Amino acid sequence: HYALNGHWEKALIFAGTCKYPDKDVILYTNQALYFTGTVYDDLFLYNQSLGSEGLLSTDITNYSGIVPNQDVFLHLGAISLSIIWGTEATNVYGANPYVLKNLVKAYLAGGYIIEADKILNQLGHTPFQQKWVKQYRAFVNDTALINSDAELFTYKRAQAPIAVVSTQNTLMNLFLLMKDSKANRMSYDYLLTASLLDHKIAYFASYLTGLKDYGYTSIPKIYFEGLVYNSLYSPQSPVNIRDYSFDPDIMHRFDAFRQDLRKALRDPENAPKVLEDTYKDTYWYYLLFRSSLPDDEKLDILNRLTM
Repeated sequence: HYALNGHWEKALIFAGTCKYPDKDVILYTNQALYFTGTVYDDLFLYNQSLGSEGLLSTDITNYSGIVPNQDVFLHLGAISLSIIWGTEATNVYGANPYVLKNLVKAYLAGGYIIEADKILNQLGHTPFQQKWVKQYRAFVNDTALINSDAELFTYKRAQAPIAVVSTQNTLMNLFLLMKDSKANRMSYDYLLTASLLDHKIAYFASYLTGLKDYGYTSIPKIYFEGLVYNSLYSPQSPVNIRDYSFDPDIMHRFDAFRQDLRKALRDPENAPKVLEDTYKDTYWYYLLFRSSLPDDEKLDILNRLTM
């Protein structure tokens, strides 16, 4: 309820109390983290057991995720997918006003004016939506007004110049969304974050080189944690850190984590609990103790961290 209405701070309060979040809860939690600007610091304080699927659901058989998919794809500039999922949602759930409103926004942002008008006619049959319909019909009657509406212009400007295929994997979808447009920073952030969550560290290092293109002058916490972790795989940094501001304590914390991990492994069963209070918000703790990575991959990570 809070996420659907854009009350992101309240959504996070409830997300923090949810012991067994499903896919939709994780999806909305990550949106709330992004739109409150706390994703860079607090991502790993919330359940991320689904990896990149907790950022962007692409499973076409997951009907519980239809409406959230419509939302997140609209934010990410995937107008075609937002329309596909919104249309599918109406087929499954019926004429839900929330879904129909998002369809109107997607059609207007994508330049599909006739289709937007049809949905407005459908919404206009109920007296509860008359004010909203009147507001958005103005964009149908004068498309130049779309550029003066902050939300619609953001969607229009950020849209990918391709039709993204929803059955592709999450990383490929996000790469396609950001590769031809520097206007959609959210797709770039989601791509970097998805690479970290799925432990695609080589991809992360490659994508990190685009920081300047997306206006970064400072390296956020989660990206810098990924950068120092990347040193276990490559002695050469993908970016010149002197070109950015960053928190140097993260490097010291990484060294401390490795030392404390070696000590904690004297009692392997209790190691997660021993380290949790100090490191639960870090990428490295997530990789070893909260991710759903295969055991052999976690063992390789452990060996690298403790060598």
